[in-house]
Amino acid sequence: MFDFSNILNFRKSELVQNSAKLISANVIAQIIGVAVYPLLTRLYSPDDFGLLNLFLSIGGVLIILANAELQYSIIIPKSETTAVACFHNGLSIMVGVTLFCILTTPFSTQIANLFNTPQLADWLYFIPTFVFISSFWVLLNYWYIRNKQFGKISTYQIVQCATSVCTKCGFGFIGFTAGGMIISSIIAPLFSILINIKTSFKKILTPLLNINKQECAFAAKEYINFPKYDLPRALINNLSSNLPFFLLTPYFSLAEMGFLGMAFTLALRPINMIVSSVNHVLFQKVAELVQNRQKVNPLIKQFIKYCLLIIIPSFCVLYFFLPYLTKLLLGDGWETTGQYIRLMLPWLGIVCICGSLNFIPDVFKKQRGLLCFEIIYLIIRVISLSVGILSDNFLLCIILFSISSALIILIECFWFVKTVKNYDLQLVK
Repeated sequence: MFDFSNILNFRKSELVQNSAKLISANVIAQIIGVAVYPLLTRLYSPDDFGLLNLFLSIGGVLIILANAELQYSIIIPKSETTAVACFHNGLSIMVGVTLFCILTTPFSTQIANLFNTPQLADWLYFIPTFVFISSFWVLLNYWYIRNKQFGKISTYQIVQCATSVCTKCGFGFIGFTAGGMIISSIIAPLFSILINIKTSFKKILTPLLNINKQECAFAAKEYINFPKYDLPRALINNLSSNLPFFLLTPYFSLAEMGFLGMAFTLALRPINMIVSSVNHVLFQKVAELVQNRQKVNPLIKQFIKYCLLIIIPSFCVLYFFLPYLTKLLLGDGWETTGQYIRLMLPWLGIVCICGSLNFIPDVFKKQRGLLCFEIIYLIIRVISLSVGILSDNFLLCIILFSISSALIILIECFWFVKTVKNYDLQLVK
């Protein structure tokens, strides 16, 4: 018999309550974002969306470099002094990478030509600002997670989304379509960060003003695995995730990339925001369990079970209606986006579960193993897309990319579960 009392207890748990705060904010943000897409697809062309996706893909790689994955180390230590030092270490690297980005701006034309997209050159000058703002929020976000300030993260998400929508619509109405969405991607997070700092500075952010060089040196040595293994892993993961935009743009039209970019936005954006919310709460909870030498596997097992109960029926229904929904939402000519999303559903379903658990190697210091997974993941994805490119078949690219991604992530998920089980067995001994 299925025990419904377990569901009731699970719903009342701190994990669910904190996740609910972030997911509720994500739902509101997604409603705001999705509601405006019918307007944006009429103000901006598929080419404009293709340009935005390429800009964000390049910026995403640089953001990872700017944090060196040290944001995760902010959550783990018991000592607040060490956590503050981890924040400062990340901040130092962020400033250095931003300065590097500034030095590359004179070569914007050459960089744009590498992607066979000359119109990108004019907007690469905004990369340093985008990297600085986005990287700073990553560090601040994990400081909030450490202090269980999930409401502050929710505020950021809602304000950022609302500001992005307003600025994109505003630029579209005045005819500033070439880079309007790119500028919006800078204004929205900046405005959201300023509001968060203003409302939380005295109570939450004051400890960050105390710089302890000796503690920073200790933290850098203690958490060296993050830049040593997590940074190359994250770079490979980001490159792997954005591989369709990097590899396919020179061979297929910017309009096709715009349709694909919209598919990634409509499908991955809500999934990533929800997964990220659950990931943040699970990370904090599991780190706390490990600090207190308590079992972790029951929590992870319960989480996976309820995810499957939600994902499988939901995605089966979506499969049949996606082309019609995207046409209704985005307008005539955009149903191609729904077809692309439908091809990605098996991969997206597995991402929903495994993405929420990808902090496990960080907690149990298995970053080297995760790096190996990411290298294999990247190689298989390159092969998959290359087969599609050589066949001059855009749909084949998406199909092979999705199938190979789903298989590798599934294997990775089994490894996460095994890692947790091994930890629990050691506690018994």
